[in-house]
Amino acid sequence: MSDTAARSTPAPVPAPVSGPAGAGGSPGEGRVHRTILRGAAQALRTHGRGVGMAEIARTAGVGRATLYRHFADREALFAELTQFAADECVRALRRADLCGAPVRDAVLAATRALLAVGREYWVVGLPGPASEPTRRELAVARPLSELAARGQREGVLRCDLPAERLGALHGALIQGALLYPQFIGEELEEAARSVTSLYFDGAARRRPEPQPAAIASATST
Repeated sequence: MSDTAARSTPAPVPAPVSGPAGAGGSPGEGRVHRTILRGAAQALRTHGRGVGMAEIARTAGVGRATLYRHFADREALFAELTQFAADECVRALRRADLCGAPVRDAVLAATRALLAVGREYWVVGLPGPASEPTRRELAVARPLSELAARGQREGVLRCDLPAERLGALHGALIQGALLYPQFIGEELEEAARSVTSLYFDGAARRRPEPQPAAIASATST
């Protein structure tokens, strides 16, 4: 979901991992692993990148021994959280079946999917814009660009901007909804529909439909 994706040609991206690394293989350990990642994301959003492992364990509702069994240190935890969030976004977009719906419905489904993942795992990782998108960003941006390109082919999206740029703008709107839910919409569906409407229809006031001459004459008398 990076607006820098419009400036790069997408590179081959490895398939998302099937589950969280280091989860020990058992379903129970996998659930604990995801609980820790979710708690880490929440702690980062609340306390910033200086948050300590003790606060992460408290937020996740696990003991420090359990936390350190899954992650050796904060750097390892933050690195996996970034990767896992991107993988979850890609998985959510695949589950949304964007190719099987009309473009506007697909835009809403993609927006809803990314907002749902982002509200659990997404955190601001960089202090400013990166010079180039990461492979993770490209993996998430590509489906949005492909969706924009389909909209252009079907004549429902504007063609004066490249599809990659339209997809990046879609992603930027989703990021804005994650950063400012109090303005965009606290409820997931409300936020998803607001982003979709703005992306699809813009913010310009719609011009009234021209009236036939007979109707205009009748209304003026």
